[in-house]
Amino acid sequence: TDNIPEMQVLGTAQPDSTLMVGLSSATDALGPMLALVKSGNAAIGSRTAVVNNEYLGRIIAFCDDGTDLESPAAEIRFTVDGTVGTGIMPGAIELYTTPACSETLTLRGQWNAAGDYLHANGAGIVVGNTAQVTVNAESAEFQVLGTAGPDSSIVIGNWSAGACGGNIYLVKSRNATIGSFTVVNCGDNLGRIRWVADDGVDMTSISAEIRADISAAPGSNDTPTSLVFSTAADAAASVTERMRIDHTGVTRVRNTLSIGLAGTALGTLTLEGN
Repeated sequence: TDNIPEMQVLGTAQPDSTLMVGLSSATDALGPMLALVKSGNAAIGSRTAVVNNEYLGRIIAFCDDGTDLESPAAEIRFTVDGTVGTGIMPGAIELYTTPACSETLTLRGQWNAAGDYLHANGAGIVVGNTAQVTVNAESAEFQVLGTAGPDSSIVIGNWSAGACGGNIYLVKSRNATIGSFTVVNCGDNLGRIRWVADDGVDMTSISAEIRADISAAPGSNDTPTSLVFSTAADAAASVTERMRIDHTGVTRVRNTLSIGLAGTALGTLTLEGN
C-alpha cells in the first residue's frame, strides 16, 4: 500500500516465503510469541498512552490484482476498546474481509473488551452449510442447517440450583434504533414460531404458526396480548387461525373442538371453578 517495509521475506515457493518463530524448551510452558507493540510517543522507547479506538496492530493479506499489491483481501485488527490507564488496556479484535467487486475492507465481526462477539449486520452466521438458504423468501442471518437430528438442533440449557430454566425471548419495539424504546401498537405482532415444509418446489408455504399479538391498548407495564394458533388447510399455502387465547384469558376455538382421539378413547371435558 505505497510503502516499502524494511524487513521482507520474498520467495517463489512455500519454504522461501514462510516466516517461522519456534521455541524449544523443557522448562518454559509458554510457546513462541509474535508481539505487535504500539505507543502514542513518537520517540522509540519513550512512553505516551494510546487512546480509545487506536490501532494496536494489524495482520493484513494483500493480493496481486494484476496492477499492484494494494488490494487487501482480509484483515485481523487489534484495537483499544475503552479508557486506557496504568495497567489497564481494554482491547478488541476486529475481523475484516473484502466483498466481491471491491478492494475496501468491511468489518464483519468483533470480540470487544467485555468478551462479547458482535457480528456485523447483513453478514450471516451459517452452521453446517457453505451458504444461507432462503425460507419464506427470506435469508435469515443466523442459520443452523443439517442432514440429521444432531446437526439441525439447538439446545438451550440451564444447569443451576435455582428454579429457572432456559429462555427464548421474542422482542418487538416500535423504535427503529436498537436498544431504544417506543411503545408498540394494538395489533402489533410480537413474534412468531413458524413451521415450513418443502413442497417440492420451494420453501415459501407456511404449514403452521404460533403468534403473539398485542390485543388491546398498551402502555407502561401494560401489554395485553393474545396467543394465536394457526394451521394450513389441505391445498392451502398459508395458515388459518384455529384457536386464540386472548388477553382476558378466554380461549376461542374457531372450528370444531374434538376431545379425545377418534377410535381409541373417549375424551373428557372437565369444568372447574366458581
